[in-house]
Amino acid sequence: SFKAYAKKVNADFLCIKEYKDIFKYIPANSFFEKAILEKLNLGDLLNDYERVLYIDADILITPKAKDIFSKYSDLNKVYMFNEGLISNRKKELDLIEQYSSKPIRDKDYFNAGVILFSKKSSFLNHIDKNALIYFFNQSNFFEQTYMNYLYRRDALNFFSIDQSFNCMSVKKNSDRFLADFIHYAGNGYCPKKQRPIFCELFKCI
Repeated sequence: SFKAYAKKVNADFLCIKEYKDIFKYIPANSFFEKAILEKLNLGDLLNDYERVLYIDADILITPKAKDIFSKYSDLNKVYMFNEGLISNRKKELDLIEQYSSKPIRDKDYFNAGVILFSKKSSFLNHIDKNALIYFFNQSNFFEQTYMNYLYRRDALNFFSIDQSFNCMSVKKNSDRFLADFIHYAGNGYCPKKQRPIFCELFKCI
């Protein structure tokens, strides 16, 4: 479905298959954690591309999906779905507040399953080592909470995409299957302490 969509919107399709040196200072010990952390290297793609659309592997793109590049065309903005509008992410926001020592008075928390950004957005152009280590150790959604920290620290221009482009299982009705991008996050979820075991088994299958 990814390849078909890339062809439909006239985009190159790239599949991330290798890890980069970000792991020199992050104790990622499972396939899952390393794959998640690769999102933070997406900024490197902007050396070759003007815009990048990242999509999690647990997303199904439906055949009639609209062109997200055309719908969200402002190159200065980072486009992600504001999950905080429909789910409670107070724990993650509290972590950001504690690390930054700045009060948070809203519920904005963006999901990293679908990310559309460009060179002009100044997003993911470098790694904040100390912040990343902190969120890796404290958060169940470490790369996502780290991105939300950057959004607040740098006052980046984030804009929420429509839920149709990142329709997660929190939406429990049949409309979900009319979405453009159906996100299966949380289905078949593996607890963090079991991920190294699970991923070793997965690689053997």
